[in-house]
Amino acid sequence: MYIGPTVRALGLVQYRVYTGDVETLFTPLAAKYPLMMQLVVPLADIMSAKMQMETEGTPQHMAALQIMGGEI
Repeated sequence: MYIGPTVRALGLVQYRVYTGDVETLFTPLAAKYPLMMQLVVPLADIMSAKMQMETEGTPQHMAALQIMGGEI
């Protein structure tokens, strides 16, 4: 599941569930936003990953900022 912010211009929708090889699926975006894979988590890890995304200084938080346009 992608837990990061919705950015429609990038085709990213918060809480969208993806199946298959997510590494391959997100390769084009990960090239531009290298931290974004921190925001793609297994369903079992949603709550802890969401808390990490909301905690300043964590890789998930920095990834969310990067996706929203701030370069980290």
